[in-house]
Amino acid sequence: MLSFRKKLEVEDYVFHSLESMIPMPLTTLHKGFKRIVQRAGLKECTIHSLRHSHATILMNDGVPVRAIGEHA
Repeated sequence: MLSFRKKLEVEDYVFHSLESMIPMPLTTLHKGFKRIVQRAGLKECTIHSLRHSHATILMNDGVPVRAIGEHA
């Protein structure tokens, strides 16, 4: 699957174990995020929805769509 991509290094991951520096499993990340959303009393959302919210905020601030897409 990664044959066409560069080899990923630990620094390429946003979320990883502090002890072993192993990338955090997606299920762990999603469960933790869901727990945070519930505790904060927020409307149900996903980590991916944060990406869209961020892009919307950038567009509202006048950042060109092309620039947003290149860094998303």
